[in-house]
Amino acid sequence: MVNSKDNKRAIILFLLGIILCIPYLLMCHRFGRTPEMKPFRCLFKIPINLCWMGVACIGSKRMQGDLKKKILMALTFYMIGDILAPAHYLVGGVAFGIGHLFIISGYIRQYGMSRRQLGCLAAISAVLITILIASLGFDWKIPFISIYIIILATLYVSSFGDKYYFLTVNIFLLSDVIAYVRKMFFNYNWLYDITLSVYYLAIFLYCFSFWKSEEK
Repeated sequence: MVNSKDNKRAIILFLLGIILCIPYLLMCHRFGRTPEMKPFRCLFKIPINLCWMGVACIGSKRMQGDLKKKILMALTFYMIGDILAPAHYLVGGVAFGIGHLFIISGYIRQYGMSRRQLGCLAAISAVLITILIASLGFDWKIPFISIYIIILATLYVSSFGDKYYFLTVNIFLLSDVIAYVRKMFFNYNWLYDITLSVYYLAIFLYCFSFWKSEEK
């Protein structure tokens, strides 16, 4: 059971996380995202992510069952991915992928997976992988990116059972799309700011998803 003190602690941690994002972004603008800055960026992200995890752990007192455990595990891997991504984009991506698998497992166990959802999954995966091959050709990265696309498509269709999680997943996927565009086409600082802001909005919604639960 979450009491009023817990609510205040969660709000304080949430605001602290937002406040810590400001000097992080200013540091990125001032010194750039150069290889020399990677260790500092990774270190700076640790307290930011710990704030989000603190909010989630406080709120998790409201929820019981498998979905609670899966969301907490997913957030743990999202935290690892966010911290390690500046040092190595691929390692961060793997951590995010594992986090997505925990969320998918929780959603499917909670809401199931209908034939319509499986059809949507197949169609979305086929279209996106076709676009990927058309844009990159037969590059060695294709199989790995395709696996990640299938994971993201599964994450998307598995969230159909709950409007709140569907919104959260769509915001999360938007951050991935912006990150891909920035990585492949337009490596602008302001796009990085937007990517991080959209991503942290999704994390914020996941952390506060425990407050929407009626379970005690």
